[in-house]
This record gives sequence, C-alpha cells and structure tokens, in this order.
Amino acid sequence: MKKTNLFFIAIIGLTTIIVTLIDVVKPSILISNSTKHNIYLYSGESIYGVEPNEEEVEEIMNETPQIIKPNEFKRVSPSIFGMMKNNTRIDIGWSVGNRQSYYSISSGGQPFTLSSDGRSCKVLITIYEKTSTLEEIKRGFCYKRITPFRDTYGQNLDKRLYHLKY
Repeated sequence: MKKTNLFFIAIIGLTTIIVTLIDVVKPSILISNSTKHNIYLYSGESIYGVEPNEEEVEEIMNETPQIIKPNEFKRVSPSIFGMMKNNTRIDIGWSVGNRQSYYSISSGGQPFTLSSDGRSCKVLITIYEKTSTLEEIKRGFCYKRITPFRDTYGQNLDKRLYHLKY
C-alpha cells in the first residue's frame, strides 16, 4: 500500500514539474489595458499561409473573449501543439469598450509567427484609447520565439519595435 501511494505521489510531483517547465519555456504575449474601459481580447492559432475553413472561422467568431479590466493585463501563450508545429501563426485581436467592434471605441489586432528563428520570447502590447504600442522584451530562453508581423489591422499600432540583441 505504501509503495503504491509513494508511486502516485512521485507521478503527480513529476507531472507538476514537467508542466511548470513547459510553461516557463513557452513564449508569451502580454496585453496591457491602459484605458478606462474593458478590453475584449480574442486570440487564435493557425498555420502560417493556410487559410482557415468555414468551421474554424465560425468557431473563432463565436468564441467568448477574455476580458481585460482597466490597468490589468493578460498573458497569451501558444498551446503545446502550436509550439510543436512549424510556422504557427498567433492572431491577437481586441476591441475597447464593447465586445462588438462596430460599437466599440476602437479595435485592432496584431498577428505573430512562432518559429525557432524568431526574434523574442516575450512581447508586450499596451492598448490605449485610440492607439497601441508593441514592445519586445528580452528574456533568456524559450522553446520557440515570436516575431510580430509588420502589418496590423484595426487601429494604428505604434511601429516602434524595440529591436533586441541576443
């Protein structure tokens, strides 16, 4: 009986350590709300260069957004499956003040690619009332790196990308 309990405790401990290590080496995108309104955040993964089918688009459109309250932030990280694939694309979209972009104060988004030869492990998007900024944050090690696309959609994203030396 004691050996069985010890075995299960060891398995649970080892699983906890593995999950924690995977979370540490995952790249992340931080979204900061610097407005006086709630931000409705949508995110999704796909393979770069492959258009989603109608069912995938429908699923994304019906997805419940994450809500970021004023002066708070959320972290978005790729899934384990997204990290294992080549050329994963991560799309982040938001609307300020209302879930529907048509009724919101402003809306926007930023796509990223995830690859072994990307630029950074962590990116910070700060959203203001009518604009947003993107900052690449230097972090030591991650399994794959994030590279922001130069093009954005929606509101004007300040193009001041902080190029880091690795």
